[in-house]
Amino acid sequence: MNAFTDQDREVIYRVLALLPTIEQALQHMQVQLAELRLEESAALFKDTAEAIGSIANCVLPLINQETQPHLLKASADIRHSIAEIIDAYEHNDLSAIQRVLTYRLIPAVTSWQQALAQIIIPTALS
Repeated sequence: MNAFTDQDREVIYRVLALLPTIEQALQHMQVQLAELRLEESAALFKDTAEAIGSIANCVLPLINQETQPHLLKASADIRHSIAEIIDAYEHNDLSAIQRVLTYRLIPAVTSWQQALAQIIIPTALS
């Protein structure tokens, strides 16, 4: 188990508080895409991807690669999904955007959230 400083714990707790908002934004994108509001969904995606990147930049330096490989895998899945969605937007491929968003990005964000919760909860109990 990692020995997190109080500052590390605070960062992770704040990230955990933000991740439901990220999930809500991604779910709202699904609605926008279903309504064929591609431009609006692209703007929301840009903001959400930037937020995910900022969060990752804060969290990943705190993570031990050997003891939290699931967190690193979820992070890689998020990064790859974002790249795929960017490519799909560039090609105006609505079905690809919807598919990657629904079946890859949202599940990866959920996995990321669960992995973060698992590493901080044991620390909080000790």
